[in-house]
Amino acid sequence: MPPSDLYLIRHAQSTWNAAGRWQGQADPPLSADGVEQARALAADFPDVDVARMLVSDLTRARETAEPFAARFGLELEISQDLREIDVGSWSGRTREEIEAAEPGALERYYLGESGWTGGETFGEHEVRCATTAERISSLPTDGVVVVVTHGGTLRAILRTLLEIPHEERWRISGPSHTTLTHLRRSDYGWRLVSFNAGLDVGHA
Repeated sequence: MPPSDLYLIRHAQSTWNAAGRWQGQADPPLSADGVEQARALAADFPDVDVARMLVSDLTRARETAEPFAARFGLELEISQDLREIDVGSWSGRTREEIEAAEPGALERYYLGESGWTGGETFGEHEVRCATTAERISSLPTDGVVVVVTHGGTLRAILRTLLEIPHEERWRISGPSHTTLTHLRRSDYGWRLVSFNAGLDVGHA
């Protein structure tokens, strides 16, 4: 049987998140606050039968998932496909540094283009995440599956599962660190139970 409940979780705060730096596929560790967020995630997550845990291979996602996996006795299933979009020339830069180095790039980003040079386009990222979403949907387990990934990748997977067109991507806001996006499979496919929810929501 495929999974019946799916939790998508954005990683805890990294040192670059704290400094306001774009990360993409760069690999900074968790900040001190992020370490505490990861511990709270592990302690406060609903007491349900978690069967599998899929995790981005980037450090901030793995460090978020490790306390959780220890609590539930799980092995982390590490996947490069769960990485964030590659932001190319923006990696490591703040918004102010991007605007100074590449005038107009942020404006292009807000209008729906990637904005950066190099890296991935939104279309390339969407294709990667759609393939990952299909894999998640076909996992051989009828229990709960937890995925620890990144904000942009989380939203792209969610859009695929809910069949939201690519051009409507801006209708879904960015999730906060270690919040839960819960989906449940029904006869009509996946339905959204909660989005960007705190850890006190329980298992709806």
